[in-house]
Amino acid sequence: MKKKIIISIYEPPMCCSTGICGPSPDTKLMDLQDAIKRLEKEFPDVQINRYSMNFNPKDFMQNQEVFAKVQAEKTNALPIITINNEIVKEKDYLSYDEFVEEVSKRL
Repeated sequence: MKKKIIISIYEPPMCCSTGICGPSPDTKLMDLQDAIKRLEKEFPDVQINRYSMNFNPKDFMQNQEVFAKVQAEKTNALPIITINNEIVKEKDYLSYDEFVEEVSKRL
């Protein structure tokens, strides 16, 4: 039986997750979108969830470690990335290669 891997990305408030809204596109968010698409193709059993503080506040509260960090550091703690509820990165997004490394450790 394969291990279930759930990646959760807790993000600061923003108008959209793509990074292409507004006057200057956010290249980090565009890279993240590309990484997610590649991961979904290459690791179909991996579930990826994105939670924006302004649209999914309850999801932030459900992970006690994430919630504590946000209470202490406010949006400065974000983004926070967890894999199976374990924080693997804070204050920045993982690159595609970092995602693959983290997923591979857990397979």
